[in-house]
Amino acid sequence: MDSIKVEDVAKAATHIGLTDYQAESLRRALQEIQNNKPKFNTSVVLLYLGSLIAFLSMTLFYLSNLDDSSSLVISTSYALIFFGSGAYFWYVKKLRRFGGMLAALGIVMVPLIVYWLQTLLNWWPTHPPGDYRSFYHWAHGEWVPMEICTLMVAGLVLYFIRFPFITAIIYFVIWYISMDITQLLTGTQNNFFLYYSKVSVIIGSVLTILGFGLHWKNQEDFGFWSYLFGMFLCWTGLTLWEKPTELGFFTYFLINCAFLLLSGFFHRKIFMLFGSLGVVYYIGHLAYIFLDSWMFSYVLGAVGFAIIIIAAFFIRGRASCQIRS
Repeated sequence: MDSIKVEDVAKAATHIGLTDYQAESLRRALQEIQNNKPKFNTSVVLLYLGSLIAFLSMTLFYLSNLDDSSSLVISTSYALIFFGSGAYFWYVKKLRRFGGMLAALGIVMVPLIVYWLQTLLNWWPTHPPGDYRSFYHWAHGEWVPMEICTLMVAGLVLYFIRFPFITAIIYFVIWYISMDITQLLTGTQNNFFLYYSKVSVIIGSVLTILGFGLHWKNQEDFGFWSYLFGMFLCWTGLTLWEKPTELGFFTYFLINCAFLLLSGFFHRKIFMLFGSLGVVYYIGHLAYIFLDSWMFSYVLGAVGFAIIIIAAFFIRGRASCQIRS
């Protein structure tokens, strides 16, 4: 349904005894819901693609033009323009998706603003971490104030503009801050991945549980990003976790099989994606061990065909149940 027809609303309003004013208000409300309903179409793809390109262009500009404090003025101006225009399109023009994306672009300017404020004031927890280029590829405890400020601003923006994609930025910052806090607390890069793995599993599990809660409250648009980042952190933490014995690898395999079962139970494809990646990783590990064993390929093929047959029986059983119902 691309639009709400006036005559259809009028007929329905007459049927249930609404006045003309109430019928028009109902039509406008239905049209606004329809316009802002999440859809996967060309316009949505172009909107996200354009926003991504805009973000990358600004990032590249700042990575090559970080010579003086004028970047603070420019980045602050950009943030205010994005926030202002985002609020305008969100509240005045009722273009939720467009306004929300502009507000999200304003949030991504916050780390740079805080960085330049800290640079001008020469305020760092211990010592300057270097230029801003290192923020995107080097875990460092000095980035934590920037990330905390970004989380605060993102939370404030999300309070006024309930755009699901803003939660993706929040979870992205949580991912970064988990790495930087790990480095800050350990104080060294030695055994970094061991500590990071544990922190990632904990935070990823919390975000995944949050996704369950949002899903049960019919907030699936918000729950999607919570599922995505939660599973990403949890799966990467499990994958990077050191496994000194084969029992550890097999436990990792069982956990990923559990993800596959959760995918079927909760009907969330994101569990199937990461669970499948984990199973493939474990099979690759076994293939490396039994590289010279010709029998391994036959056993693996038999297991694969068995899974296909089981899946076929499940699909056939589900189709039979639908026909009977």
